[in-house]
Amino acid sequence: MNQSELAICLSKMKFLLYAFVYCLTSCVGASRINLPPYLKPCSISSPDFEACCLQHGRDALPMILKGDKKLGIPNLLPLVVPHILVDAGKNLKIAFEDIHVFGLDGIDLKQVKIDIKTRKATLKLDVPQLELIGKYEVDGKLLVLPIKGKGDVNMTAIGGHYQYDFEFSTERINGIDHLVVLDNDVLKFELEGAKIRLDNLFDGDKVLGEQMNTFLNDNWKDVIDELGGAVSQTVRSLGRNIASRIFKKVPYKELILD
Repeated sequence: MNQSELAICLSKMKFLLYAFVYCLTSCVGASRINLPPYLKPCSISSPDFEACCLQHGRDALPMILKGDKKLGIPNLLPLVVPHILVDAGKNLKIAFEDIHVFGLDGIDLKQVKIDIKTRKATLKLDVPQLELIGKYEVDGKLLVLPIKGKGDVNMTAIGGHYQYDFEFSTERINGIDHLVVLDNDVLKFELEGAKIRLDNLFDGDKVLGEQMNTFLNDNWKDVIDELGGAVSQTVRSLGRNIASRIFKKVPYKELILD
């Protein structure tokens, strides 16, 4: 849960970004750029613009999840995150290594909104279940209890609802305007449940380890509240980096159909 949420966000983050960029690209349109055929344009002047964005985004997701080397997207089945360091304050440090995220093929894109005039956008999606398997290291105090350990981690996020709100502008690169996601973006998420298993807590003390795992699972909502801000910041930062790589390849004028 603490871990779960954190990695959830992270994977959510990561995918969120991949999804948002591609849905955005497919929604707003790519008329002359040599983009894959699964990224289909929508007309901004059309009364069903948002419905078109949503449908084209849903159609594109299965292909996006398989990866696209040309546009810098790795295979997301599973999503592999080599390293995550979460600073949740002076009293708690959490690091993850070689995290494999399973379940992104269950993503349900719920809404894509893009306002060209205000330069604001929103992406909403649901993920029924995400399982994260890898290595962890934690040291500090979580809620009221000390926690320390290093070993295998297995976490599952159940019934995830995610919303990513962001603003965008343009910058000139070699005389050509490109989209830029601003750093005032906001990631909101809710879970219906979470399961977590941290092996080798407290230097392998089985009694203390089982007690802590039980505590984490019983109090997952409180753990999310405590770590939510740090997780959101990490996810948003990673998301902007991914978006930046893609937008730098596609001129603004090639994304705006009307």
